[in-house]
Amino acid sequence: MGQYLVKHWLKEGHAIQLTARSSSSLSQWKGVLQACFQVDFDTPDVVWPVELDREVDLVIISVPLGTNSELAHFRTAQLVKNLSLLKSKTAIYLSSVGIYPDLNGTMSEDGFLPEGADLVRSHAEQAISSCFATHYTLRLGGLFGLDRIFARYFVNKICYTGDQPSNFIHVEDVRRCIEQLSVSNLPSGIFNLVCPEHPSKREVILASANKYQLPLPNQFISRDSAQKIVSPDKLIQALNFEYHYSNPLNF
Repeated sequence: MGQYLVKHWLKEGHAIQLTARSSSSLSQWKGVLQACFQVDFDTPDVVWPVELDREVDLVIISVPLGTNSELAHFRTAQLVKNLSLLKSKTAIYLSSVGIYPDLNGTMSEDGFLPEGADLVRSHAEQAISSCFATHYTLRLGGLFGLDRIFARYFVNKICYTGDQPSNFIHVEDVRRCIEQLSVSNLPSGIFNLVCPEHPSKREVILASANKYQLPLPNQFISRDSAQKIVSPDKLIQALNFEYHYSNPLNF
């Protein structure tokens, strides 16, 4: 997601500072961005390089936490220590709808997280938001669009999740939402960012395979699975947000 944002905003003439954990992630930006730095939050006592401007208009945080909870907590602590050194008008943290447990029903941002929620993600959301006066957490659905094609993940494979509702979002709508949030006067908060339409994953696979001329899965096998739907209603109402891609069938 971060690479796409940088490419788009560079074309619009924005001044961008980029940090990444690995040198390979930065290689394409050498000579393009004046400020791109390798900062690995898995390294003890890591700090921003002195060349990084601490006063900015907007901070976008997109840091994968991983599956190891101990490492995720350490990574979050290192990140928070550094974020607290920045002065920003607005900060947006890209979280995930993976925070919600696999339960039947509709998941919304209001109230307490249901039992079985990802507490590591929840801790990261709270810790990161504490670093900024104005902050938004976007819980992103599965990211698709451009070169990310859902059917591609099932070529010559068996799909067991075809009956599940899709909770997806197009990368272009993520960018548009970030841009609108960054100039809004909304109070800080948490928002689900998923398409308002939730066709089954089987339907999305068939549609994207047809559109991009990809082979179908070898087989669809149904298994009992949670019918979880993540609701974007709060974001739509608060931001009056209009999707370019409201249905994953059109990605």
